Amino acid sequence: VDPQGGRRTVVDLERMPRSLRDATIAVEDANFYDNPGVDLRGILRAVLLNYQSQDVVSGGSTITQQLVRNVLLPAEQRTEISFDRKLREGILAYKGSRKYSKDQILALYLNEVYYGNNAYGVEAAAQTYFGKHVWELNLAEATLIAGLPQSPTDLDPLSNLKGAKARQQVTLGLMVKYGYLTDAQARAALAAPLNFAPPTNNR
Repeated sequence: VDPQGGRRTVVDLERMPRSLRDATIAVEDANFYDNPGVDLRGILRAVLLNYQSQDVVSGGSTITQQLVRNVLLPAEQRTEISFDRKLREGILAYKGSRKYSKDQILALYLNEVYYGNNAYGVEAAAQTYFGKHVWELNLAEATLIAGLPQSPTDLDPLSNLKGAKARQQVTLGLMVKYGYLTDAQARAALAAPLNFAPPTNNR
């Protein structure tokens, strides 16, 4: 049980399906294995988009920055929208990238990130949504789960399947763009039926 009141079971990266790891990188941080913990182009792009719309429409955060935000920053600072927080986040992410390998960072992220319905980490998410272990997920299930961290409440597939499927389509499209899947594989995954686990009392 997670100290934040949710469920979490830590799983080694090697036990997580390649499709889930690839989907997470494609949708959250396409340059993950090449960037030094921060993606300056991504941040500049986000600043420009946010300035043009006069709203926060893009975060520009790498997987490493998201991990830093969720694990190292105090809870009250995690949702703070400021350049100071972004700068602290970026410095810590850069330091973290020098200290830990990319696979270590990805494993920490996938075991920490929130997927909705009190599920922290991919094993809890697999159990919550599909009643199976993370290593048993098929491509359709893995790509649905990979898209949830952007907005776990709004994209909850148990209450907003249409929104979760739209996000899955984005994830699959990016996997095709970055060479993880063919068009045919992505179309088949999007069309595949999803058998959700029955709700339990601890959700």
